[in-house]
Amino acid sequence: MQMKNFKYLIVFIGLTVTSTAAAQGHLDIEQKWLYRALFNPAATGNTNTLDLYGIAHEQWTGVAGAPSVQLLYGHYLFQNANLGVGFGVINESIGFYHTLDLKASFAYHIPLTSEFTLSLGLSPIVNWTFRNDADISFDYPEIAVAPPFESRTDINFDAGVELRHQWFKLGISALRLIEQKENPISYRSFMIYGVSRFGVTEHVDLSPVLAGTLDHTIINGEAGMMFFYKRQSSRQQLLRLHSSRETYDFLWGGLLARTSGDVSVLAGVGITEHWRLGYAFRYSFQYQSEYSPSSHEILLSWRIPISNATRYYNCEDC
Repeated sequence: MQMKNFKYLIVFIGLTVTSTAAAQGHLDIEQKWLYRALFNPAATGNTNTLDLYGIAHEQWTGVAGAPSVQLLYGHYLFQNANLGVGFGVINESIGFYHTLDLKASFAYHIPLTSEFTLSLGLSPIVNWTFRNDADISFDYPEIAVAPPFESRTDINFDAGVELRHQWFKLGISALRLIEQKENPISYRSFMIYGVSRFGVTEHVDLSPVLAGTLDHTIINGEAGMMFFYKRQSSRQQLLRLHSSRETYDFLWGGLLARTSGDVSVLAGVGITEHWRLGYAFRYSFQYQSEYSPSSHEILLSWRIPISNATRYYNCEDC
């Protein structure tokens, strides 16, 4: 066996072992702080718009079998019932395995005071996992141990709680509550987080984030800062909600660092008031080799305004 092929195999095994917990537990994407409903169902319906978005994430680009995620998700708040409802389709692949999730989300928002809201969320999930050996090709395939199953369907649940104020959000979520021991890439995981957003000037906001995750036996921390440059909305002349100066996020960017040794840079633009395009780049300092290149992620979202809605929360991405 050539040394190069051996190095390739060792790196792939290392990547697989260290990332399987994230593959089916905590959804490992970069721009999740723009859309918290992806990892905490309690944040479902957290704006006064119908939010539809798609994300494509390619991790460790160039490595065979590296994690890959594509998702479509949407959620909306029924204000009369204080009920947020969402639905999504998530496709993931890692190594020999592919998974497809059909996920519904429900959140009940309880106004505690004029400034605080408590939300309780639950997401039932139908998960289909199947094996595709053809996705991985080695010069010496006999050294690759065959995974234990070819196809399986599971039912699972995510749950979460979030406390919101117009200036900060505190939340905790449990993902994959029913741990499928027969499924080697499905792990129960937990996340706790705090995120804030405050104005520095009339047009600039800062948003610090702090989070901790427990995926199976892997503990990881994340901290970062995002900024938002707001542009005046053209619809303020037509709709005057709570403010005579309606704005939307025209530009944003940020830097996230993780205790695992990853650093991510985020950037985005509001193409219009309702269409948003984002990009994220991740570099891992954990693997120093030619087989551990960067990760890339693209986001496209459509925020459909509801003309008779009042601003339920006092920030645009909370």
